[in-house]
Amino acid sequence: MSIIYDGTMQAHAFKDVFGEVLPALCQQDPDVIYLDADLMSCIGTAKFAKAHPERAINCGIAESNMVGVACGLAAAGFKPIVHTFGPFASRRCFDQVFLSAGYAKNDITVIGTDPGVTAMFNGGTHMPFEDIALY
Repeated sequence: MSIIYDGTMQAHAFKDVFGEVLPALCQQDPDVIYLDADLMSCIGTAKFAKAHPERAINCGIAESNMVGVACGLAAAGFKPIVHTFGPFASRRCFDQVFLSAGYAKNDITVIGTDPGVTAMFNGGTHMPFEDIALY
């Protein structure tokens, strides 16, 4: 699967693309490890996590802790990818991303899905306006 934009519009759900790309990244690089905030079933990574439990960590609804764990893994030489909802990736994790990742120079990838008001069915805590502005 190519993830390079070729100029054409294609309708793909993010969970379908990510569900294909994550296993490919892990196959290419043994240091890639995936951390999730209890959203594996809705982001398309549950099958990967079941097949590769040593490469997938469900941190539960503890987003800030997840970032701390990811930074520890990065300091140990891994390449962590973390995922949660956009407002939690920004508001709940902002200090940890700033200090434990940025300031400490720990390279992590943060994926925040359903930003802003796009998660309207999940209620007010999941649909702020300020999450997009923080990053």
